[in-house]
Amino acid sequence: MHDKLSFLVVEDEENIAIAIKAILSKNFDSDVDIVYNGEDAIYSMAAKQYDLVISDWNMPKKTGGEFLSHVREDERTRHVPFIMLTARSDRSSVLHAIESGVSDYLHKPFDKKTLIEKVHKLIDHDNDDEAGTIDNREEIQRIIGCVHTQLDSGTVAYPAVPEMYSRLHALSESFDIGIDDIAATLRADDAICINLIHLSNTIYYRGFRENSSLEQAIVRIGNDNVKSYVLMFNGHDLFSLRVPQFHQCARALWYKSLATARCAQTLAKRGQINRVDRLFDVGFLHDIGAIWLLRILEQFDGFRAVYNKQILLGVIDALSVPLSVRLLSSWHMPAWIINCAQQSLEKGSSREVKLVKLAGKLVHKLGYGIKPWRESIAYLQEGAELGLDLQPYLLESLLKDVEQFVNVVNEQIL
Repeated sequence: MHDKLSFLVVEDEENIAIAIKAILSKNFDSDVDIVYNGEDAIYSMAAKQYDLVISDWNMPKKTGGEFLSHVREDERTRHVPFIMLTARSDRSSVLHAIESGVSDYLHKPFDKKTLIEKVHKLIDHDNDDEAGTIDNREEIQRIIGCVHTQLDSGTVAYPAVPEMYSRLHALSESFDIGIDDIAATLRADDAICINLIHLSNTIYYRGFRENSSLEQAIVRIGNDNVKSYVLMFNGHDLFSLRVPQFHQCARALWYKSLATARCAQTLAKRGQINRVDRLFDVGFLHDIGAIWLLRILEQFDGFRAVYNKQILLGVIDALSVPLSVRLLSSWHMPAWIINCAQQSLEKGSSREVKLVKLAGKLVHKLGYGIKPWRESIAYLQEGAELGLDLQPYLLESLLKDVEQFVNVVNEQIL
């Protein structure tokens, strides 16, 4: 017989708190405690062990942010999953919460289904039998706590910003940018210049004759695509790690990132979404938080010694998106990239973000990524909601193009 789950709801509006308790009690075998401010929540956490916390952000006495910081600073509670409730327009609080170690967040007003899904996700990180064992769930939470400790202590190294991409983005803000300006900026990195020239001679861009000029490569590829491909070339080294098992996962994510970028770009064209280059960039960075997490975990001697892929997947599920937002913010990436990363945690996200998430699922069918493809027709409905026809023969054509692109890029890259 299994123990009941124990939930803590922290919400100063009594009707919302009671509604959340009713939903949790009906859908989970659980005991649910309610407190109405952050100060009482701290006392409750000290007196009892909880499996999950749901807390409002704006509260009297101590805010949700202060309560979250207390939870993450205490060795006894730092592993506890924490869902933040916030107003939909309160972007600054969301970013603050992610940086402070929130597990997930929920916008008010929320629907019952979304709340249940988010709780399920956090109390059962992976549906596989191995990851679902008590020992593995405890180990997942322990590692999550260790990562938060490292981040809070300031000992975690942030990967270097993709400098050339940042330069090109700043340059693109100018109205009178020309090919010569782009070429002059790119010439600071010989490898990127060579890669772009090589790419301009592939099946996607080649003309009647072989190209050896950077300026001609820019003309063939197009200014916006050049910027996206520079991000790709600039970020290549991030996917190389020292520890073999982590390097293998990182390389799998490299292929998935390329595939997701191309798939999102192509779906955007089919769906007549503007600025398809942006979809490439967001698709490529979709798993950047997972890459940073692997870099952090390879520093943990204990985890390297007892490496378990199912546990790793559970930790990635929990931390990938929050770490993406944190890293992209530290890189001062364009606001639309950071916003897309934030929206990855939201059910009511934008059309562009839904499209990138769909692309990330579809490329699993080609074997890209660190999770196996699970046959489902759900993608048909998701595609239809985005105005996309993903009938089998059209999907096959799409994925064939994605696979060809990944192969071509890896043949050309230095």
